Amino acid sequence: MQEQTEYEVWKLVENQGRCYASTDCVGGVTLAAYLKHHPVVPQELLLRWMKEIPRELEKFHRCRGNPCFQYVNPFSIIIGSEGTVHLLNLESGKQKELLKKMRRREVRESFQREDNKHYQRISMSDDIYSLGRTYQYVFAAADTAPPICRRDRRRLQRIIAVCLSQDPGRETERKFKKQYHNFQEISDQFSKIQSENKRISKKKLLFPILAAVLLILFFGVGRSVLDGKGRMKKQLEREAQNQTEDRESEKPRQVEDTLDRQEETKLRFDLGFLYFLDLEDYEKSREIFAGAAKTEPLGACYEKLSAYLASGEEMEEKELADLLGQIEEQIPDREDFRYYYSLLRGYRHLTAESAKRRVIEIGTHCLELEGWKEKDEEGRKQKEILRELAAAYEQTEEIANAAGVYEELLDMEESSEQREQIYEKLVLLYEKNNDQEKAWEVCSQGIEELKDSGTLRIQFIRMQCQNSGTDRQICAQTIQKYLKEVPGIASDEEFKKLKAIYDIKVEGENVWVGR
Repeated sequence: MQEQTEYEVWKLVENQGRCYASTDCVGGVTLAAYLKHHPVVPQELLLRWMKEIPRELEKFHRCRGNPCFQYVNPFSIIIGSEGTVHLLNLESGKQKELLKKMRRREVRESFQREDNKHYQRISMSDDIYSLGRTYQYVFAAADTAPPICRRDRRRLQRIIAVCLSQDPGRETERKFKKQYHNFQEISDQFSKIQSENKRISKKKLLFPILAAVLLILFFGVGRSVLDGKGRMKKQLEREAQNQTEDRESEKPRQVEDTLDRQEETKLRFDLGFLYFLDLEDYEKSREIFAGAAKTEPLGACYEKLSAYLASGEEMEEKELADLLGQIEEQIPDREDFRYYYSLLRGYRHLTAESAKRRVIEIGTHCLELEGWKEKDEEGRKQKEILRELAAAYEQTEEIANAAGVYEELLDMEESSEQREQIYEKLVLLYEKNNDQEKAWEVCSQGIEELKDSGTLRIQFIRMQCQNSGTDRQICAQTIQKYLKEVPGIASDEEFKKLKAIYDIKVEGENVWVGR
């Protein structure tokens, strides 16, 4: 197991039918972190965890008297050093960072119902739904050794489907008549799967004995069987008929298997994009897309792109461009923002002008797509796209367009550091576009807003000094004023360069500009 962290968890103890809760500290990792570092998990261990998670949730509900744990997901489930399962104590002040991660939009949307993404509703059915989504995550993020057989996969898929079909309080027509009323019912389903596996193991032990008995019977009565030609013919006819019926009954199962594989592939892409786009964990997205690559060629393309971004190794421009072109050709849904957003992550590493033109086309298309901006927490994705667009416009010498995008980005950005950089960039762009008046205006606006920005004040001093029409005394007064406001300017390397170029002398509070 990778390096562990100490977590405060709920210690839930049952005694004579009653449940008691206390806080405990255990060393371990979150379920999400465990699966990230262990893409293959022993089958018995994984099934045990899937059985124990609802058991812990059942105890939590009984002893806490709470209607809802509220944050059921792979980040709130702790795997202890001995492989034990614990529920994170989210009331502890030590869990602030994890709680902040769980409240991020991309995590909420992955594990909460569509109509409960802000945790406004608290009910057991919501916890059960989130448990179903957590089970889906587990199957998409890891394989088992040995693999789970087809029959048991169907049972597990049905457990998940019933979890996800829970109705939060209204009676409607449902696909599944069975509904889980508590977590113990879910846990019991895994007991059946485990007992069935044991039964299969016993069958394997009995096989040599049965084989020996059958051999004895065969040699003992074989002669009489061979003599009964009529009976043998009928037996063969019956076997042929049975085989035909088996083939016919197999067809619906094959269709169902295809649908299951499609659903599993879709889930793998959803999780792959979560790690690729939102968490920027390219190594984990590579592992998930590798699973999707078994049934979907596009998965293999994203596996390669994730591997390239994870390693940071050099890739020939043509090879990377070809890979991005293959992804574009195979995009299944032209309205799905995630495909185009992921392409921008690849195109930013290409230097050819044609690649920058493609960034402009893809970035513009992303901004035109509907639906995703409402889900873009703090405008993070939109700001990243605008930065890529602005940089591409600069590199293709479309200065006015670049400035326009930076203006739009300035309206969105709240970070003082980022805003200072944007102001600085805008001043340079407007100067390059021979719009000196706009450059003065933007620089003055930035100085007024950012009271401690030395960078913008140095830019203003530079523009004043290089303008031959500006009186040198005015330049000196500006420098004197800015040195009082931000004394650190005096030691800035850029200011030292200006002193040499324009023969600026500073003695105490007195300033002279010679050229």
